[in-house]
Amino acid sequence: MGNAADDGIMPSFSNAGARAGYALGLLQSRARMLADLLQGDTVEPPFDDNNNLLFLNTTCTNRHCNLLSIGGGPGYDFLGAALVASFHNERAAFAAKAPAGYGTKNQKCTNTNLTIRATVYDYEPGWTDLVETMTRVAHSIFPTSSANNYQCHFGGRCDITLPLSTNINHCILKDAPTTDVFVCQYCVAENAAQLRRDNFVFFRNLLDLAPEGAVLVFTETTHRLWPELVAAMSGGFEVSFPFLKRGRNGVCLLVRKKQEARILSDQHLATCKRFALHQEMNERRQQNGFVRQQKKKK
Repeated sequence: MGNAADDGIMPSFSNAGARAGYALGLLQSRARMLADLLQGDTVEPPFDDNNNLLFLNTTCTNRHCNLLSIGGGPGYDFLGAALVASFHNERAAFAAKAPAGYGTKNQKCTNTNLTIRATVYDYEPGWTDLVETMTRVAHSIFPTSSANNYQCHFGGRCDITLPLSTNINHCILKDAPTTDVFVCQYCVAENAAQLRRDNFVFFRNLLDLAPEGAVLVFTETTHRLWPELVAAMSGGFEVSFPFLKRGRNGVCLLVRKKQEARILSDQHLATCKRFALHQEMNERRQQNGFVRQQKKKK
């Protein structure tokens, strides 16, 4: 996987055993990472106006969140989002029943029936059975009364290196205008070579079709690609580069559709310039013969 990210060439997940090992090995970290981002558990607030409640603001507005997981494999993104929604549902229910003067009631949202409808798209169709398993696991760990609030299914194949107008992406083309949160975890670097060829056309199309206020969430092994991705988009969005408080996950990228937003702030421009410099340094390192060392077996 590390070599795929270095080279910008997509690895194969056609082996069922490899898929199972991947799903088990990264279940906790991937689901937790997205939960932290959606909850706003970052060093600084993702956006200035949401008071660290990115996900809660989205779902409270609509009482329902449509989540589209791009390259989502076994369903990590669904589980992370469902964890956050379940937590806020239970907290709001407790606050509503608490006696007067006990603690502080949730002033941001009194809705105790936040729902998640997640659709996973991936280039490898073999993930289908694991997505179904992940949904059953989620229903087994959440309170019985609210388990049906969280639904997930495998929507079909997709290819992030091609425009949304191509046949393989036609379902995403249909779903994008009604999606609240798009998630793309660890798919950009391993497809960088093809993505650059068409100037990130898939994500440009996605942002164009997304409704106002929709958020695109990107996590990756490196922050070095964020300037290229941001530069490819034509305007009408705002960005954030949140750094999670725990773990070694690096800098993530959030893009929120906002028509009146036209230019990046000076701070974000400086951040992109710094990240681009890191990319130049990495390219020189690769040209000088850098070879990633194999992990030692335990």
